[in-house]
Amino acid sequence: MIPETTRILMIGWGWPPNIEGGLDTHIYNLTGTLSTNKDIHIDLFLPKSKIPENITPKDNLKIRPIDTQIETDTIDDIIASVDTYNQKITTTRFRPDIIHIHDWLGIDAGITLKKRFDIPLILTIHSLEYMRTATDNPTSQGKISDIEKKGIEASDQIITVSRLMKEEIIKEYDIPNEKITVIPNGPTFKKYTEDTEREKDLIVYCGRLAGQKGIEYLLLAAKEVLKTRPDAKFIIIGKGYMEKQLKDLAKLLGIDSSIEFTGFISLNKIEEYYHRAEIVVAPSIYEPFGISVLDALTTATPAITTYDAGIAEDLKDRIDILKIERRNSGSLKKAILSILENKGLRTTLSENGRKASDNYSWTKIAKDTKDIYLNLL
Repeated sequence: MIPETTRILMIGWGWPPNIEGGLDTHIYNLTGTLSTNKDIHIDLFLPKSKIPENITPKDNLKIRPIDTQIETDTIDDIIASVDTYNQKITTTRFRPDIIHIHDWLGIDAGITLKKRFDIPLILTIHSLEYMRTATDNPTSQGKISDIEKKGIEASDQIITVSRLMKEEIIKEYDIPNEKITVIPNGPTFKKYTEDTEREKDLIVYCGRLAGQKGIEYLLLAAKEVLKTRPDAKFIIIGKGYMEKQLKDLAKLLGIDSSIEFTGFISLNKIEEYYHRAEIVVAPSIYEPFGISVLDALTTATPAITTYDAGIAEDLKDRIDILKIERRNSGSLKKAILSILENKGLRTTLSENGRKASDNYSWTKIAKDTKDIYLNLL
């Protein structure tokens, strides 16, 4: 019997402005949209240090802070911090109807509470650890992969963000096809219909500065682009463990005067850059979805991403976006120049990209997620 109000215990990690990637963006938008349903109540657990003081309360969304120390100096520190975070969550005494966790960050708590209350457990997989790290740290990757495996086996239903990710999960963990539902991500920015003034030869990347993202190939491509477009400017938005390496590479290539690393900036500032840019580039080695590409489409900015990105599976090459081979700076250079030097292509990608972004809506994502909740009760 479905309760009059379905109570969801959800476990997150970050909240704007204290976000680290697509997972945090997803939870923020999903909970905000789900909580507009009067028959859904969400108790969202977050580390206290990541919750802003001026957060706006909502009737059907209760933020439950966990007072825990988050150490991020090494991957082993992160694993230990997540373990403590999970242990503290399991001390909760209220009984939800469903538990909803995301990636490996809430798996141990989710399994413990599922057993205690004998209720369904949903796991949304935004990425797998070997994709996030691009095999940067095989030892710690193994530890987190073991946690992922536990969560995948214990969950009653898995949600993931693309068919690409569904296939990866099935291949990696031999999970039945029917256990996994694909629900794509939605945009970060509001949709705009008016044209904006673009800054000539401005190219933007936005995301974590990590091995998974393939930013070094953008720098290698930039060196070649600058030979024919010497006034081109490359903006690298984001933070991450590869920041120093990437800055050193830019200097080594002799292009550091044309590359600006902004570090962490506000969403409003990122949106401004997108509206100014002639191109948004996402050259990821592994990209389960690609919210940065969807945001480019939403702002009518021509976008380049790899064939292997999750969002690319439903978009047409040279009509909605430009697709390139991953780990291929030559392919990326050619794509950048083809957009900068071809006004007709820029217009095609801008107009069709904006239309394609209509297919991605947080309202639909929330509805599809709610349907999964109700089907499990």
